[in-house]
Amino acid sequence: MIVGTISGEPAGIGACEHAEDTISDIWVAPAFEGLGVGTALVRSLETEILNRGHPVAYIQVAALNSRAFNLYRHLGYREEWRQMSFDPILKVEMEKVGLSKQL
Repeated sequence: MIVGTISGEPAGIGACEHAEDTISDIWVAPAFEGLGVGTALVRSLETEILNRGHPVAYIQVAALNSRAFNLYRHLGYREEWRQMSFDPILKVEMEKVGLSKQL
């Protein structure tokens, strides 16, 4: 897990928890949205993934999370699939999108 900071304040987190080539978590505190924290977290995790010997990074996002989806597309991720799946944290069925990026 990595922590993004701005002026010493925790601004967001990112992680690859379940697979060495998959970004599992990106979260930015609302007060820091739009300041580049998400971009910095994704790029840092991409570097970790590449350093582990994986030439491709993967990430999933809720289809309705247009802000995150647009960020990932802007950073070069391409949609690979869409499907309905159960989210165990939110305990609801939702459409998820799987994306990948050649590093």
